[in-house]
Amino acid sequence: MIKLVINLFLLGIAMLGFIEYYGARLFRPNIFRAGMRVYRQTRPLPEPELPPGSVFETESGRFKVIAPGQCLFYQKSRGLFDIDKWFELKGSLQWTEGRAIAVARIPVYLVLLYVFILTMLAVVGLTLCARTYGTLGGVVSVLAGWAFVGGWLAFSAPRMKRVAERILAEYEKYVARQHGSMDSRFPSTAIAPR
Repeated sequence: MIKLVINLFLLGIAMLGFIEYYGARLFRPNIFRAGMRVYRQTRPLPEPELPPGSVFETESGRFKVIAPGQCLFYQKSRGLFDIDKWFELKGSLQWTEGRAIAVARIPVYLVLLYVFILTMLAVVGLTLCARTYGTLGGVVSVLAGWAFVGGWLAFSAPRMKRVAERILAEYEKYVARQHGSMDSRFPSTAIAPR
């Protein structure tokens, strides 16, 4: 019975991951509101001078203007073994009074996967160590599992913020080029609205 519950939970995580992955690529606004917020900052970013529905790319991100003063983005993968892709940031930019509120999130399915890993480490550790070393061994193993996952997340938090900063810096350069020179030296990489 426990095996069935675990398999159904993993299947649910996989299905949620599939929905979130393709929902982000299709720029579904509800997908960008879900997930654990890992970055929020107000910055003086210029708005893109593109009509709503326009999609454009930078090296690390793909953006879509969804309405005047609103833009969605997600992180593009730079390769199969891109460690930053493990966090798969998605986010939004909203302008008020000349400043942009930038918010980046990691998907819900990743949060659930981290919780699942933590739970499995704790359960397996508790079971194995309790059999061998008694209750104290089980407790120590649970604490060690939590320390491992907590350390991994603590190591990851600054990395996620750096990725968000990189995406926003590339956005700023793209829009500055678009605002500063509309000549042939900087061809636009914007994709027509759909």
